[in-house]
Amino acid sequence: MIRQLCIAATVTLALAPAASAAPSAEAKQVTVMGRSWTVAPSARLANGYSATRAAPLAFAPPPKLKVIQAMRAIKAATGCTANFDGMYSTISGVYHAPVICPK
Repeated sequence: MIRQLCIAATVTLALAPAASAAPSAEAKQVTVMGRSWTVAPSARLANGYSATRAAPLAFAPPPKLKVIQAMRAIKAATGCTANFDGMYSTISGVYHAPVICPK
C-alpha cells in the first residue's frame, strides 16, 4: 500500500512540472536506454532544456545513470549537447541543463 502511494506521488510530481513548463507542441518524447524521456524547453533556464523520465520507478537505478540518460535524451531531442557543469536536478526528478549547440 505504501509502495503504491509512493509510486503514484512520484509520477504525479514528475509529470506536473513538465506539463506546466512548456506547451506540448514543443515537448519531444525520446527513448534512451529503454526509458521514455520528455524533453522540453526549460522554464528555469534561458538557453536550456528540461528532461523528465516519463515513468519513474520508486526503486530506480543510481542517480549517475539517470544523469547520463537525461544528457542523452536532451541530445537526442534537440541535437545540442547538454552542459554537464550547469546541469541540476529538482527534488521531483526533472533535470535542467543549459545546452551547447553546433553552429
